[in-house]
Amino acid sequence: MPRTLDLLRAPLFHLRHNSLRLEHSGGAGPSGSRDEAYRAWSLRRHRLEKLVAKLVPAVLGGQPSYVNTFLGSYRTFATAQQVLDHLFRRYGCVLPVTEEDGGPLHQLKEAMASILGTWMFQYPDDFHQPPEFPCLKTVVAYVELSMPGSDLERQAHLLLAQLEQLELPEADSDAPAPEPAGETPLGGEPAPALPPATAPEPEPEPEPEPEQRDALSCEAAASSLLSAVDPGPSSGPPPTLPETPPLV
Repeated sequence: MPRTLDLLRAPLFHLRHNSLRLEHSGGAGPSGSRDEAYRAWSLRRHRLEKLVAKLVPAVLGGQPSYVNTFLGSYRTFATAQQVLDHLFRRYGCVLPVTEEDGGPLHQLKEAMASILGTWMFQYPDDFHQPPEFPCLKTVVAYVELSMPGSDLERQAHLLLAQLEQLELPEADSDAPAPEPAGETPLGGEPAPALPPATAPEPEPEPEPEPEQRDALSCEAAASSLLSAVDPGPSSGPPPTLPETPPLV
């Protein structure tokens, strides 16, 4: 609990310290320039205070469009930390005391939950402040103290986890890529890469031996001769071959 209160007090102390430093500044330069800069800073500060002060009444009065307009345009004249400083300084911490629904404290908690929930949902990049995420951690400390166990607390923790997770790939990308596994020679040079494996080519069929070629040639010749001698079946008697005289 003390650490949570310190987180909430730190931005407010920083804002007051800057205000006193500007009021009593005695640095080098013409006094007219210092007075002019202080007046401009004071005008911006009072303008921001008035705009922030209207946020809770706008929610309670049923005018959520004012909250959306403010959250969409405040970056032109203020920072997220300055808005949180004014918001928490004006409305403080609403301690989780027992109260009937609809009471003043309950209405204030509902309005603050609506403002902070809308801010984190519609503009999460406003809280992307790595590596410490000071604005979002201030919101987390506020809701843990004022609204423990609420949907807003779960939303704040979830957003913080998501933003912290975004930083992990960037940190890993700086690390050198791991070397491929394999044996390294004693000389320190990597072994040459093996060529890709290719499918073996089919072996040509062996040519027949000379004797086999001669036998095949003889069979082919005999087949052609038989087809020439035997023209096929006919109606007349088969031709008679001349007799060969016997050898003496």
